[in-house]
Amino acid sequence: MPDAFKKAAEEPVNLPPAPVVWPFRESLSVFADSLAVKVVEALGQKDRPADKVITRIVQGMFCHRAIYREAAVRSDLTNEALAIAAGLLVASAISLLGLGFGAYSPGLLFVLKLVIVRVAAWVAAILAIQVAAKTLHQIDLPPAGLFRALIFAQAIALFAWFPAIGLLIGLWALLCLLAALIDVTGHDLSKAIVLLVIGGVASAVVAIVVGWIVL
Repeated sequence: MPDAFKKAAEEPVNLPPAPVVWPFRESLSVFADSLAVKVVEALGQKDRPADKVITRIVQGMFCHRAIYREAAVRSDLTNEALAIAAGLLVASAISLLGLGFGAYSPGLLFVLKLVIVRVAAWVAAILAIQVAAKTLHQIDLPPAGLFRALIFAQAIALFAWFPAIGLLIGLWALLCLLAALIDVTGHDLSKAIVLLVIGGVASAVVAIVVGWIVL
């Protein structure tokens, strides 16, 4: 990891007090913990380093009440977040290439260019949310901490390449993103929606610009 990136990843994150968690997330947290145990046992990873990684990913998928704040403050989870981000890009590429699900499949070069567009859009969204949180709510969230929280919140999208449930997964990922923003900012749903919209607009603008350049 380059020194500059490592320094940014290790920047301390001081979160505001934790907000009140949506009641349904308490039940989902119990379910996520139970499911993580079963997945770990099924994969034969119990009591191995990978079991904690699997547990955090499952928790991220199901809106666990603690995972997004944990991801934000723990710089040692940066590599896990990067691995999830890479998995999301692969899932998108699989979906675009079709993998036999459709008659039309774009070329590999085109998919690689779209990956560049998506990475640029992610960066824009994170920076826009970071600036908006600081400007509107006086909450200074380092980009690396915000990146970790929001990437764990999108973990469910690792399965978005399933054609029958792709839309439902996208909607669930959106809900998880809102939950993550509420968790790390300590604010309510309406303010989290504003931040998400700001990030979405920045992401769309950058995607259009970068797409126009590379596609």
